[in-house]
Amino acid sequence: VRRTLVCLSRLYRCVDRPIFQGLSQEALKLCIQSVSHAAGKISANKTPIDGELFEIKHLLILREQIAPFRVDFTVKETSLDFSKVKTAAFGLLQKRKQLFSMGSNNALLEFLLEGTPQIKEHLLDSRKEVDRQLKSVCERYIKDAVHMLVGPLITFLDKAQSLLAQSTPATPQSPESTKASYVLRQSPWASPQQISSIIQETQRLIKAKLAVLQRSMQLYLSNRDTEFIIFRPIRNNIIQSFVKLEQLLTTNGYSTDDMIITSCPSAEQVSILLSSASILAAEGVASFAAAARKISTSSSVDGSTVGRKLSTMSNKSELVEQPKAEEVAGQMEVVPAEVPPPAKIEEEQVAETQTQANSE
Repeated sequence: VRRTLVCLSRLYRCVDRPIFQGLSQEALKLCIQSVSHAAGKISANKTPIDGELFEIKHLLILREQIAPFRVDFTVKETSLDFSKVKTAAFGLLQKRKQLFSMGSNNALLEFLLEGTPQIKEHLLDSRKEVDRQLKSVCERYIKDAVHMLVGPLITFLDKAQSLLAQSTPATPQSPESTKASYVLRQSPWASPQQISSIIQETQRLIKAKLAVLQRSMQLYLSNRDTEFIIFRPIRNNIIQSFVKLEQLLTTNGYSTDDMIITSCPSAEQVSILLSSASILAAEGVASFAAAARKISTSSSVDGSTVGRKLSTMSNKSELVEQPKAEEVAGQMEVVPAEVPPPAKIEEEQVAETQTQANSE
């Protein structure tokens, strides 16, 4: 990535724009392939999550750094399509007897007319290719992250949906349609006790692996805004999985007692669980609290209503009101004034009194 960007930055002002467009398209294409290949090696050595985060990070860097180039990264490529030549040649071999016929069915004439290769033009946009690759990697990462956190629940939902799809009758109004809703409830792997154990295991996974997942995001991305943007669909998919489970249980013959046994959490409870296990949310609250403490401390220091200043420019001591800190902050930067200690003020008053007595 670094070499690609350095190469493009040096060529940007050295070559003509059409030449730069062609070179940039080739360089970005090879750079994307190199990043994808490196991400595959990281996924093989560590985890797919690490490989995907590595690829997301470098694609974000690549997309951000090519934005300042005021050039169109779209390149038109021309190619020849020989697919019809093959079809026409095969037809020519089948019509050997009509090679020299004088009519409209001349096989050689048909070959010349139908076997001409076609010219095709393709528009290749390197920026859009970076965006497409980045979108694809983000979707894979979100899917893998959700499966890592709520994998047992997703497996149960897929198994239940396949069972219901097989047992659903062809005619919904038949008498057997009422029995179809109890097929899942009667399955031994879908008993309330089994579902309760699946939910507990999923909750343990969330508590144990959510912080690890977010630390990996912080390690690779190092940008809180990007971390929140990527984590938002992960959070929504987790909540949606529990909502699907609740809807599945309520529509397939599970009674109120069964729902109590399963202890299926609501969307609000899942949201609270994610917030409590999330280090991103904890850091956000901590930073907000630190900012609030900083504001309260500064207001307590600068919030004195009226300050008094002793004037030594006249024979009488004047009391001058200073403006409030809020009014000063609205106009300029607040700089703490240097106030002399009380002992120094008394010495100045005594010296001034002696000076006045001597002059009199």
